[in-house]
Amino acid sequence: LIESINTIWALVGKYSYTSRAIFECSGKKTDFKKAILFMENFNSKTKNPKANSSFVTTYPALIYYNGWGNVDENKTLAINLFKKNLNAKSPNKISLAYLAWDSYKNNDKKMAGNYLKKINEKLYSKWESFKHFSNDVEAEEDLLKGVIKNYLDDWFKNPELVKTLNIYG
Repeated sequence: LIESINTIWALVGKYSYTSRAIFECSGKKTDFKKAILFMENFNSKTKNPKANSSFVTTYPALIYYNGWGNVDENKTLAINLFKKNLNAKSPNKISLAYLAWDSYKNNDKKMAGNYLKKINEKLYSKWESFKHFSNDVEAEEDLLKGVIKNYLDDWFKNPELVKTLNIYG
């Protein structure tokens, strides 16, 4: 399983100790479509596969929402996957952030606020700024963009790649 996860991370350009070497040896080539297939396969190999795990919901949803690499943008599929992740024991915070972002972009401030509230309830002090979600449109947009950017920077640990990705759909 460890070999599988490092292969998946290398395919999306995510750095960990081993995946970075694999990614660099591949000429820094990504294959997001293959990564999604590998994520599904990885989940099926686990002792108790979960239909709402991040490997089959959140991570593919990020790719579909933003249309990364060789995968066509599909916001409808992505939103459904993010929502499916909400049923996990510990929903991924980026699922909530993208659901808030999508609601905000679709002028559904109430729903965006509800997702942000869920993040506040579940997560740590670094997300304290959500308590200040206001009616100031520019502040809300900057806040959500900051959350998404910070998460992806932290998750990929590959600033060179993140700079090249569409991360706001």
